[in-house]
Amino acid sequence: MAKILIVDDEAQIRNMLSQVLTREGHEVVVAEDGNAGAKLFRRQSADLIITDLTMPGKDGLEMIGDLKKEFPDLKVIAIS
Repeated sequence: MAKILIVDDEAQIRNMLSQVLTREGHEVVVAEDGNAGAKLFRRQSADLIITDLTMPGKDGLEMIGDLKKEFPDLKVIAIS
């Protein structure tokens, strides 16, 4: 299965997505904002990022743009 990074400032959303994806057999790591998500991805890459678009600090679009420069084949699902 896939390793998935979930980036969302709302704990309920992170937990719900994490539970569903873990139950389906995926390895899941979570971050609470774009800065933390980018740092985590650089340390331990993932097959997919699921990210909220609107977050305090670095938002999802900013994080995606930064990571796409370094990892052009990055796969992302953006939610709002």
